[in-house]
Amino acid sequence: MTETKKQNNYMQLMNCILEYSKSSITEIAITEWYIIKHYVDEETTTCLCGKEGCKYVYTIKNFYNNNELFPIGSECMNYFTFDEEEKKILKIYQKWHLKLYNNSNSTHYKKPFNEVIKDVSYIYSLQKKIIYLSMEDQRLVEYANAVWKHNPPIIEECKKCIEQRIKGYNKCYNCYIKSKEK
Repeated sequence: MTETKKQNNYMQLMNCILEYSKSSITEIAITEWYIIKHYVDEETTTCLCGKEGCKYVYTIKNFYNNNELFPIGSECMNYFTFDEEEKKILKIYQKWHLKLYNNSNSTHYKKPFNEVIKDVSYIYSLQKKIIYLSMEDQRLVEYANAVWKHNPPIIEECKKCIEQRIKGYNKCYNCYIKSKEK
């Protein structure tokens, strides 16, 4: 890619960022955003900057006005200024998002991490274990916590499950039976 084309792409992205940011100063506007989603586009897509053929794509959200922007290619993510927490989240996304879960004792064995964390009760059950967690389980929990930081999962529980959790159980009997039937 030529320098002129790269500069034009950068300007197009920054104009879009400024349009949806609270601040009108580029250096400040780029600090207003955080990552809420990362995915791999099988057919490739065009980044907001205009670059075509992006496979690794992010969705970002503004702290102040909740605007969301996507698709942002992985190269353009380098233009954003993230605090240490966001840098950690970006690193975790890049490393673990599509990695296959390697806990052979789990029903999620060989599923991508990004699919496993959708089973909120499973992640919570790992977090509550007092016994030693495998490295893979620790990574999964760390990844889930990073993803859920800005985009917490919606937990739909019946009232009986909440009562049973207080007593030390994971679910009520009816929900337990339903989960086994799936």
